[in-house]
Parts: sequence; C-alpha cells; structure tokens
Amino acid sequence: MEVSWRIVVLLLLTLLVIQYTAIRTLHLAPNLNYAQSTSCVPRSTENLNDSSRVTLSASTTGGQKHIVVFAVTRSGSSFLGQLLNHQSDAFYLFEPLYHVQKILLNSSIRLRRTISRRALVGAFIDLLRNLFFCDVQFLRNYDAVKVDRLTLFRRAASRALCIPPVCTAVPQTETYEEESCSKYCGANLNLTLAQQVCRKTSNIVIKIVRMPEIGDLRTLAVDPRLDLRIIHLVRDPRAIIASRMKAFGESFRSWKVWKAVGRMPYNLDKSVVTTVCYDLLSSISTVMSTPEWLKGKYMLVRHEDLSLNPIEKAKEIYKFVGIPMENEVKKWILKNTKDVKHNNSNIYATVRNSATIVDHWRSQLSFDMVQLIQTLCSNTMVHLGYKFTKTPAELRNLSISMLEENFSILHL
Repeated sequence: MEVSWRIVVLLLLTLLVIQYTAIRTLHLAPNLNYAQSTSCVPRSTENLNDSSRVTLSASTTGGQKHIVVFAVTRSGSSFLGQLLNHQSDAFYLFEPLYHVQKILLNSSIRLRRTISRRALVGAFIDLLRNLFFCDVQFLRNYDAVKVDRLTLFRRAASRALCIPPVCTAVPQTETYEEESCSKYCGANLNLTLAQQVCRKTSNIVIKIVRMPEIGDLRTLAVDPRLDLRIIHLVRDPRAIIASRMKAFGESFRSWKVWKAVGRMPYNLDKSVVTTVCYDLLSSISTVMSTPEWLKGKYMLVRHEDLSLNPIEKAKEIYKFVGIPMENEVKKWILKNTKDVKHNNSNIYATVRNSATIVDHWRSQLSFDMVQLIQTLCSNTMVHLGYKFTKTPAELRNLSISMLEENFSILHL
C-alpha cells in the first residue's frame, strides 16, 4: 500500500511541475495582443542585466503607477488598502496571491512539503508582475475551470470591479460598498472586462499578506517597466496575536485554552508568534541595509500611527506614491473611523473607531501572554518602536502609550 501511495504522490508532483512549467512558458511567451497595447508590455525581464535595467525607461506601462500594500495577516492591511481603493482612478486587487496559495498548498500534506519556498515566491512574483501589466487573464492558471470567468477572492473589496462596465447590476442609487457589491455583483468575475478596465486605469494597487519577506519584491522593484511603490504596513506583534486569536481557529487552540483557564498549556504553540516576528524583523533588516533597489520606492507605516491620525497619514501615503488625494477618500476616512460602531461579528470589516482599536489588544490578552510575546519578539518590537509593558496595571492603564514617541517612518 505504501508503494502505491508513493506513486500517487509522485504523479501529483509531476502534474504540479508540468502545470507550473506551463505557466512559466505562458509567462515568457511573446504576445502580439499585448505588444499592441499602450498599457501592457512584454512580460519577461529575464534577459536584462542590471545595467540595462537602469537605462530603460520606467514609462513603458503607459504612465501607470504600481503600488504594493505589503503586510502580514491581521495587521490592518484591509483598511489601508481601502484608502487607496476609494481613489476614483485606482484598480485595486485584494490578495490575489490567495489563488496561488490555494492551488499550490491546498493539496495533500506530502505534496505540500515538496513545494519549496523559492517555488512559491516565484509563483507569487509571476502573478504580481502579470497583474501589474494588466494581464488579469493570467489568474485563469490558478483556477480549476479554464473559462473567462473566475470566482475571485474578495472581489467585492475592489471598487473598480463593482461598478460599470465590470458590474452593471448595482442600482445607480447606491454608492459603492463591499456589502452591496457582494449582493448584486457576486464573486464571479468577467476577466475580459476587468482586464479592459485595468488597461485604462492610472493606478494599480495590490494588497498582499502572503509574501514572506520584503526582499522577495526585489525582482519587481528593479523591473524598469514598473513604476513601483511599496507601502510596508507593520503592527504591534501583541495586537497581531490578539487579532489572530479571534480570527483563527485550529492554529490558536492552545492559546485560547490558555486564555480560558488562565494557565499556559504545556503544548503551547509558540511558532504562531515567532513566525510573525521573524517575518517582520527579516523585512526590517532588509530595509535597514538600505539597498539601492528600494530607494525612492519604499515607505514604512505603523498601523497605530495610521489609526490615530488617519487623515494626516493618508496624505503622507498619497504624497509618497505621487497621487493627489481626492476629497472622496477623505470623506470615506471620516465616515469609517470617527465615532462608529464596530461590527465585532465581521473580523474583516474596515469600519472601526480607529483611535480605540489601537489599544484593543490590551484588554484581550493576559499579562502572562503579553510577557511571552514580548520575550519572543523583543528585537522586532525595539526596531518598530513599541514599548514593553512591565506590570499588569501598566498593561490595563490606557493612558500609558505603548508607542515610542520618537519613532520615525522610514522613506528610502
């Protein structure tokens, strides 16, 4: 029986390699239709050396700006993404890397273990590059049914995909809201229409939380055909863990037991903390080395600073990416951050009283939990300007800020 199982795994792995090879072949193949478009360009930079990249113009994508919102899960990236999504000339995609992960990782455990980090990141970069070149059809490679329609993950989070011509079902009397888009447009996306809209849009924004480290974006940053900007959103690790405990089930079971009984389980999974802080610190270490490829393309934003001063920070972000912030964006911020009731049943909601959400974790975690997270994440917290709490009373006293006052947002 063991032999037959090994054969099945080998066959599955072979099929995966063939599929990925086919995707790469499609990615590298010339496409006459794209060559004729003013907003799309040949897809490969494999044959360009570093010196030729410097001399080539970055305007070959027709003046489009390409913006990455880079973060880890439960760090407030959905809110930041919506700040850019509500700009009228933005083509925003919410976590398209989900489709890559679904195909490559949602398979048998044995097959999953054979997929290297390099192969996964390579697939991520392939998809991002093609989406920035408005090759929305490329998403079909990660769909079991190869048709012109795709059940796109969180399609309703994108304003451009919820208004004409992509969706004409929403009544004209209603303004764009994710809930109304889900109701009238559904998740099924016409890729051809989406691609046409993308080509006519000035700003392409993609939010990602599945890329392990900021250094993995180097391939895109040095591509002379892209006018890339990276907005790196970070958050207090203690807040991230508190949010993940609420949002995630199985992976945080031992932590929920700890919270319920007040005693740390012997089998506590500490990797859910160490992985977060390792990824954050790894990215910050890359940034602190001030690589040439990041200069002029990178901005670090703390979730807490954005929550406490959303209008001011939004203006800084728009200035960094080189886009005038429309008044509609300001109206959306005021509507969704000031004196609003947060729907606790919707963990993905972007409506919140942003000033109170900053310290919400301080009532959700026990002091023992906070101490452990601070121990495991000490270097990360120091580099990102988060203070350590030393006593239970200090933890609960919200008049004591957990933010370093002199922390400065990094621009390269």
